[in-house]
Order: sequence, then C-alpha cells, then structure tokens
Amino acid sequence: MKQHTAQELEGHRIRIACPERIPVPTGRAITVTDLETGEEITNVTTIEMHIVPREVVTARLTLFSIGKLVHAPDGGMSAPLKEEKLTVSNPEVELTAFVVE
Repeated sequence: MKQHTAQELEGHRIRIACPERIPVPTGRAITVTDLETGEEITNVTTIEMHIVPREVVTARLTLFSIGKLVHAPDGGMSAPLKEEKLTVSNPEVELTAFVVE
C-alpha cells in the first residue's frame, strides 16, 4: 500500500467521497482520491474542511507514514512515524449530510 506524502500531493486536486452504497456516511467509508493519478490516498488520518459560502473551500489533510524498520538501541526494532499536514483548495466533495432537529 503506497504511503502518499504532502510533497507529492502538493498542487494536486483531490476528491473526498462516501460511496453511495453506504446509507449513513461514517469516517470508515470516506475515501480520498488523488485526481491527478486516480490513486486512493489511504494514509489520511483526519480531514478538516473549511466551507464558507462564496469563498474557496479548503480541506486540511493529516497524513501518517511509517518509515523503514531500524534496529533500536535496546536490541529491538522500531519504525519512525511521520505526520504531515497538507491544505488543498477546492477539493471535490461528495458527502451526504443529515439534518437533525
């Protein structure tokens, strides 16, 4: 499974969607796709969307990646974790919202 980086996604358009077969959207069902390559971005851990009428919509993605296994000083193995933030302007968004009174 490819781990996308903020650097390689910089300037790309993305699509945030929930498949139609899911009757109630949940975070588990949401997919993020790089529209430049058609690849699903699977290492997104959070999406913060900023939507204001008549302004540019932005999505701030948090990406996690796991580095290569290295020998730890205690004799074990460890893999460094890397967190990156990326802000994307005008993402395609296809989600269903429910109004609750």
